[in-house]
Amino acid sequence: MNDAGPCVVARCVVMLIAGCTSSRTSTPADDETTASLVPTEANDIVWQVESIDALSAGGFAGTHSVRSVDDHGDVGLGTFDSLDGEMVIVVDVMFQVLSDGSVVEADPALSTPFAQTTTFDADEPIDVQAPVSCDELGASIATVVDDEDAVLALQVRGAFSTLTTRSVPKQATPYAPLADVVADQQVTFELGATDDRRSGGHVLGCELVAGTIEVDVASGLTLDLTPQQR
Repeated sequence: MNDAGPCVVARCVVMLIAGCTSSRTSTPADDETTASLVPTEANDIVWQVESIDALSAGGFAGTHSVRSVDDHGDVGLGTFDSLDGEMVIVVDVMFQVLSDGSVVEADPALSTPFAQTTTFDADEPIDVQAPVSCDELGASIATVVDDEDAVLALQVRGAFSTLTTRSVPKQATPYAPLADVVADQQVTFELGATDDRRSGGHVLGCELVAGTIEVDVASGLTLDLTPQQR
């Protein structure tokens, strides 16, 4: 367990999407298209590779190049082929958080089975001046976003007194379901990285002492279910 203290400056990236868990339904006739759930302008949507249902069922093999993810936004999250680390995109740079919590810039030759990205343009900044837990951050977000079906991208940046994170090691075939993999997770923050880019992972818990929550309310979601030729 990696509890950062006494205080660490860090950035979290969070995507909140309603109704995005549908499994692959593409047919051969669909292979040349992208399933666009909501028609939107390209710079105001969340672009998602594959469904969370497919990932949860053990679909860990990379289907899209990370270059294609980079082409669709400057903030995002996801994972890499065989769950080889957490993907975190901040200020247009893609990082790979390894299973020991260390952070490296992602090799553009890598692929991903699941990712979400958007061109981030904060609509509603929220200043946090009193300590709040990760669980309590939702109440702060609800003060500016009252649509339960909204597609949101958020960045939380500030000083954390507690920051507990995880990443999982690269998986081998045959892949187990995601729930079984994370049951043996190495607790080491996806959703984020410290500002010095030296550690990160999927956030399991935190206390934000003071900082800013930036909320980007996207106008829709594009779900790309078309595997790329590799």
